[in-house]
Amino acid sequence: MPLDYSLDHMGPLTNSVEDAALVLNAIAGHDSRDDSSSRQPVEDYRPKPSARLDGLRIGWPRNFFFDRLDRGVSDAIHGMSARAQRLGAVIIPVDVPDMAAINAVGRVILMSEASALFEKHLHQRDKFGDDVRLLLDQGRFLPAADYINAQRLRRGMQRAFAAAVAEVDVLFTPTAPIGAPRIGAATVDIDGQAEDTRMASTRLVRALNVLGVPALSIPAGFTAEHLPIGLQIVARPFAEKLLLQVGCALESAA
Repeated sequence: MPLDYSLDHMGPLTNSVEDAALVLNAIAGHDSRDDSSSRQPVEDYRPKPSARLDGLRIGWPRNFFFDRLDRGVSDAIHGMSARAQRLGAVIIPVDVPDMAAINAVGRVILMSEASALFEKHLHQRDKFGDDVRLLLDQGRFLPAADYINAQRLRRGMQRAFAAAVAEVDVLFTPTAPIGAPRIGAATVDIDGQAEDTRMASTRLVRALNVLGVPALSIPAGFTAEHLPIGLQIVARPFAEKLLLQVGCALESAA
């Protein structure tokens, strides 16, 4: 069931990067029954066997993405950066736009569109979890002007982000500021500060969804509690083939 008209997209979960490429080969391309699908020509997304990243320019965000991280996450992502450099990549520090503002824009869009989508079901309030019901109720109180302005701001933010990463091929960021949270945990502790689990888990990925750029999350190690950590690799729109090639090289080097 869809949640959001302009943010929803397919996110396959696979055992390997190559499997992700095979799934993308199967699902990519225009679908006449899906108004949101692109007419962009598709490629064979399977990565080449080469395990080198010679000359690849990796953007390393100086702001936002490395703020308030679990120490184990920070160490793991730096370790993945070192692995990429051993494979021939070059790390280039970059300043990204205000990602917290993009997150806020994304939340307005999400609440507005989800409320519109589920309006016909909202009389069945007992069938929604408390967290989802609260999200939908908030969306019903948002003025239409806020939604229109959020979509307008979104376009400007997309241009600003494209300009910020114009000199690099991909970005490296943590997928989340924490390792995988425990099932049922309402809050998580990050450097001594409690944070809502769902907000923490999506803090570093929500903005990229709003921007419409492809991202790949691959295993990057474990926290001290032996919980998995993810490296998020971000590319320009329709650069999925490069994204998968980079992920495959890092995976092979592991």
